[in-house]
Amino acid sequence: MEKDNLEELKKRLYKKGESFEERDKRTRIYGRREKKVSTYWQLPLKKKKTVFAPLKMIFIFATIFFLLSVGIFFYLWGRGGNIVSSRNIGMEIRGPVYIQSGDVTNINIFIENRNNSNLELADLVVDFSQGSFSPDGRKMSHERYSLGMIKSGESVKKPIRVVFLGDKDEEKTVKVSLEYRLAESNAIFAKNGEYTAKISRPPIGVSLSVPKEVNARQKFEIDVGVVSNSETIIKNLALKIEYPGGFKFDSAVPAVSNNDNIWLLGDFKPSEERKITIKGIIDGQDLEERAFRVQAGIIKENNEFVSYGASAETITLKKPFLDLSLFINGKNSFNDISFAGNSLRGELVWRNNLSVPVHNATLRVKIKGKALNEKSISISNGFYRTFDKSIIWNSSSLPQLDLIGPGETGRAQFSFSILDPLPVNGVNDKNFTIALSGNIDASAVSGTLGNRKIHSDVKKEIKIGSRLQLASMALHYSGVFQNGGPMPPKVGQETAYTIVWSLGNASNDSSNVSVRAALPSYVRWLGNILPKDANVRFDDTAGEVVWEVGDILAGTGIIRPAKEVSFQISIAPSVNQVGSSAVLIGETMLEGHDDFIDKIFQGKKRPLTTFLSGDSKFGKGEDRISGQ
Repeated sequence: MEKDNLEELKKRLYKKGESFEERDKRTRIYGRREKKVSTYWQLPLKKKKTVFAPLKMIFIFATIFFLLSVGIFFYLWGRGGNIVSSRNIGMEIRGPVYIQSGDVTNINIFIENRNNSNLELADLVVDFSQGSFSPDGRKMSHERYSLGMIKSGESVKKPIRVVFLGDKDEEKTVKVSLEYRLAESNAIFAKNGEYTAKISRPPIGVSLSVPKEVNARQKFEIDVGVVSNSETIIKNLALKIEYPGGFKFDSAVPAVSNNDNIWLLGDFKPSEERKITIKGIIDGQDLEERAFRVQAGIIKENNEFVSYGASAETITLKKPFLDLSLFINGKNSFNDISFAGNSLRGELVWRNNLSVPVHNATLRVKIKGKALNEKSISISNGFYRTFDKSIIWNSSSLPQLDLIGPGETGRAQFSFSILDPLPVNGVNDKNFTIALSGNIDASAVSGTLGNRKIHSDVKKEIKIGSRLQLASMALHYSGVFQNGGPMPPKVGQETAYTIVWSLGNASNDSSNVSVRAALPSYVRWLGNILPKDANVRFDDTAGEVVWEVGDILAGTGIIRPAKEVSFQISIAPSVNQVGSSAVLIGETMLEGHDDFIDKIFQGKKRPLTTFLSGDSKFGKGEDRISGQ
């Protein structure tokens, strides 16, 4: 029977529209509720989370990227690979590792385009280190060389010739950059390279010669030699010497250019040589060493000195047992200068530097020179020996010389004068000097020295300067011009005059000589000059007549004709000048450079008036302005 019920239930279960309300009703009637069957099984299933999900995503993206890369590769390969890389540009810079400063260095730059595309508008930009020049002397720092198009697979060579200047072992660097563009692009790409070389020989050879030993406070000479090792011209070469402490500069040949230690030598040709001689004095302790250093190079705009060659030497100072000094007119000067006709007072001063006395000293001084007036020599407590032109003092004439104690000093005096005029008789009679050489000899007895002879000497040179002679005169009746107008001059009328300037030079060559004078407001410049090639001009602004003479050789006006110029002026006197002389030109100023003593000289002449003392036809009273 139960079996029949089950079958009936199955039929009802699958029967459309069948209801099971009776069961629900029975459940409510009897206060019981059947357990409701879960419907969870009817919901869709959720996927279970695992730790492998992110890895799957990475794998998917990597696969996509790989496939894209492969696709792009085959796409570009199919188009011919037109992307350009600097790694596919070869750059090689060839040049010597060691170079000689001043010689032409050949540098070759090779560019190879290994890309499948052309390099458009290729330029080489080259930066040179300091001290680089072209073979013709032009400074090279930042240069650009156009190469044009470099085709795919093409190689290009760019040779560069450069002169490096610098000191030995200095490194020189050349930085190279290849700048290029691609077709249909304005972007600029670059490939860089660098070349370095070391200087094995400086462009300038410098030698320095100093005495091994010198006496403290006594003059000595330094010789500097300069020679060019360069194959090209070195422009604006300068020489600089560094003096040690205690050194005092005296003079130099050629003359120093700046600060007593710099010479501007100008452009230096290949294999050219120069010599500079420097005189000075140095002070210091006994056996002390002092160093001199000299450099040749160029001076930059900021006054920095760039060396192309250098040399250094040391000297040893000696303090003599008997120190001897020579004073002229009370001064122990490094640069003694005098002039014709001057009287000079000499004084020899000694000092015993030993710890023991010295005995039987003899003092001598010799005076030589064509400019010496031998008859003027005068000695105090000594005598003059004519045959060797020596002044001598000994213990019989000067008792102080019999015994000179430790640290004791003494002096001997003399005087002389310079000839006037100087003996200028030929072209070689120039640059006169008077040379003085003194010495002292004595004996010292001690346990350490024994019976020892002691000697010390001193030298001095006096240069004789040359005074230019200026003659200035005014003429009316004579001279190179025809001068019109009334004499004496009259108010309201013009009278012309000729002014003559004449220059003479005795014993030294002179340079940069000029003469100038101002014209009063009532004087008119007529513009007539003889000789016509004379460098004479009238400065309207300053109201001055200026004669630029230039160089005047020694002996001008003596063994050579005087330098002379004439020019014409006129005056128109005013009423307030009636009865008096009138000034034609103001005070005449003379200036120039004495090349031997290396000094600027100046002179002046009084104003010229209508009183014509140099005109032989000039009559009495013709200088006074007339009112009629």
